[in-house]
Amino acid sequence: MLNALLIANDRSGTSHRLTRSSLPGHWVSDPASVTEAQVRAADIIALFGGDGTMQKTLSQILRKVPAGELPPVALLPFGTTNMNAKALNGAQSKRAAVESLRQAICSGSFRETTRPLLRIRSGAAIEHGFFFGIGIIAEVVERWNEQRKGGALANQAHSLWAMITGLRNVKSATPVTIDGKAHSVYGLLASTLDRLLFGSHPFWGDQLSGELRLTWVDSDARNLLQHAPALLRGKARMAAVPGYECRAATAVELAFSGSFIIDGEIFHLKDESLTITRSDAIRWLAL
Repeated sequence: MLNALLIANDRSGTSHRLTRSSLPGHWVSDPASVTEAQVRAADIIALFGGDGTMQKTLSQILRKVPAGELPPVALLPFGTTNMNAKALNGAQSKRAAVESLRQAICSGSFRETTRPLLRIRSGAAIEHGFFFGIGIIAEVVERWNEQRKGGALANQAHSLWAMITGLRNVKSATPVTIDGKAHSVYGLLASTLDRLLFGSHPFWGDQLSGELRLTWVDSDARNLLQHAPALLRGKARMAAVPGYECRAATAVELAFSGSFIIDGEIFHLKDESLTITRSDAIRWLAL
């Protein structure tokens, strides 16, 4: 049997308590209390929560143990939004993911994949996550966080409507310097995932899976709603549409003032710069 470190935030409101009796391992209820010794002693780490909880927990762990030295990590979809867990687990349900994890712990056998996280540095502060966004993306997330209520399905429907409404009513652009070149963008995102919220894939070109991929919409782009379906599906024809840009990178430096999000968590930057790179590859359980 594997030595499993099972991390869940009791204050997040997730229903992980139902799984405690069926999953053997060492349970930690406060992610901030996880120690380097606990991480290094574990054969696998399992995180229970949504995207925001996982972002904070992984960032805390990576301040103590380098990405390349982590044991395999499992993400369990116990939050309001579970984009990261769904991307890594093939959109398995909560119940199916828990059962797959139980079998992995008891048998010592599991499938795994490797993928880096984004590493976002601003000054001395370093955060990690799978998804970064500014402009209309950050505005939609902030609005959704203020208004969300009800179950996961209702919140997903609300977030989709907030995205459509935001595209329809976009009026202002965010001035940003991308690798030293000035732009004015309606929205910009970066990720190492292949699939984002609602299964979208807003990348086109020759980018490889697991690369740091960057997509943005300049303020001179036209017909946002008309092009949105092709943008979200990463259609190759987007490469020829003025104002829509996508590229892979090893590092990106951004300078702007305003809000940005990492996996749904909101951060703020005021006339500063940040650098986005990839972490070392992390092993993930494919539940």
